[in-house]
Amino acid sequence: MNNFRTGDIPKAPTAQDTKQQNSEIQSDETSSVYPCGLANLGNTCYFNSCVQVLKELNELVLKPDDEQKIRGQHDNLTANISKLLGQLRDKEQAVRNKGDAVKPFASVVSLSEAFPQFEKFKQQDANECFVGVLNNLTKTYERAGFPVEKLFNVMTETSSKCLESEDKTERKIESHNQLTCYVNQDVRFLQTGIKSGFEQEVSKNSAQLGRDAKWQTQTQISRLPKYLSVNINRFFFKESSKTNAKILKQVQFPLSLDTYDLCTQELKDKLTVRRADVKLEEDAKLERELRKKVLDKEQAEKIMDDGVALPTEFDDDQGSNNSGFYELKVRIN
Repeated sequence: MNNFRTGDIPKAPTAQDTKQQNSEIQSDETSSVYPCGLANLGNTCYFNSCVQVLKELNELVLKPDDEQKIRGQHDNLTANISKLLGQLRDKEQAVRNKGDAVKPFASVVSLSEAFPQFEKFKQQDANECFVGVLNNLTKTYERAGFPVEKLFNVMTETSSKCLESEDKTERKIESHNQLTCYVNQDVRFLQTGIKSGFEQEVSKNSAQLGRDAKWQTQTQISRLPKYLSVNINRFFFKESSKTNAKILKQVQFPLSLDTYDLCTQELKDKLTVRRADVKLEEDAKLERELRKKVLDKEQAEKIMDDGVALPTEFDDDQGSNNSGFYELKVRIN
């Protein structure tokens, strides 16, 4: 004999119940696919974009034990950003938060303490923030035993020749954390803008003439970093009004950038070897893709590369780029 217990017949779900259930399912699915974002705390989008760039650089995202070493340097800005980068890359936390944005209160406060110009909650120059934060981070990481500065360090050699006298050609070597693309009426492409800044005519003092004279300067890259940062400079000084004016012109930038033509001959000679290997790798990859299209699925799956990645840095220069090729990774607006 079976005993059955009767109860109330379940009510059909209301539209509100269905909407809430769908929202919860969507939230769970979203948190498992998308990483955490950053909340805008009031015109702090410029800072958020800088942090999102840094998050993509694996060398800056530390393990919890390594974060302790950073905190030991007593630099609040770097310590807070280091912790923030870890939170943004933590997939488990993203699931726990159901995709909710991280609120970077501590990092924003420490940013204003380190750089007073960012104290007010208003729109700021994102590149100025990026350069300041990056310089701060690299120096603190170096002190804590994490040598990351070379990952961004560009070395250039500049020669200056006076066009009005026989002054001796001047030469100098400089270190930068980014290159600049100068925008003018003739510049349409990123590489053209960089090159225009490398070849300039300037006015400066001539010891032989005892007055200012025209000098021709030419700059070339003598070292390329793993990560190359380029600032697009749209401002120029307007003599008539004695103010900075902005050039509202579109500049095209490629998904792949070849810096070979911007380098010194010595660096070109070193890059040539790896560039040949990269070309062979790209040709082999293209051939594999073409062969897969004409073969059946079973045969296509057998066509694989050797899985060995080409070295991307010189053996004697950690954090360098040994080919001159770059792929676009992030962009700050």
